[in-house]
Amino acid sequence: MDLPEHQLEFGRGPSQIHDLEMLSAPPENWGDFLVTTFIAEGAIWQMLNTFRASIHPGVAGMVTHFGKELYFHRLGLEGWLKSATDETKQDMREAMQTRLPVALRWFDDQARSDSDNLLSSGIRSSSVAEAKTAFIEATVSKLMAALDMDDTASISSNEQVEWDTQKRKTRGNELPATLWEFMIPTDEDTVLLRRPLAVSVDDNLDLFDRAEYAQDD
Repeated sequence: MDLPEHQLEFGRGPSQIHDLEMLSAPPENWGDFLVTTFIAEGAIWQMLNTFRASIHPGVAGMVTHFGKELYFHRLGLEGWLKSATDETKQDMREAMQTRLPVALRWFDDQARSDSDNLLSSGIRSSSVAEAKTAFIEATVSKLMAALDMDDTASISSNEQVEWDTQKRKTRGNELPATLWEFMIPTDEDTVLLRRPLAVSVDDNLDLFDRAEYAQDD
């Protein structure tokens, strides 16, 4: 896209967002919400973590700070998980059957991981295949244990989809209109509440160029 980096949020349409497809379907109940959030946080962190030792210092520094924020999110989610009722846990087990296969598919396969140009160039410091393994060990296994589920063998997707390797999602899938409206509202009253683009650009924190975000703490 012929746009400066700081305008990408405003300049893209819903079909150009490379999102985690699992999040396109809203949770149906509290248990579904907990599972969806837990899985999303774990999957996104492991994918981000593949850039943690990137040759690009700005990217590496941002990942470290993102990780600190996600750590506190994880603490909150684990607290909700421990306090879940039996009814909520049953809803969570059912949600695992639909949410987890889609999340695992997001990491793609070994061949795709091995041919990753970001990895070979050093922008990505560890492979997506390694991220998938870490996700299963750190997130999926913890959920399985908390919900008294045996293993991931019973949770697999036999659904054949036309896969978009660039977006890591089913070809043609895009953000639902209601979710897109929440992200980039078009409602007249809501638009008035958002900062004008010119103001947003002027006070934009360009984290890639700020020295304090370029180094690990």
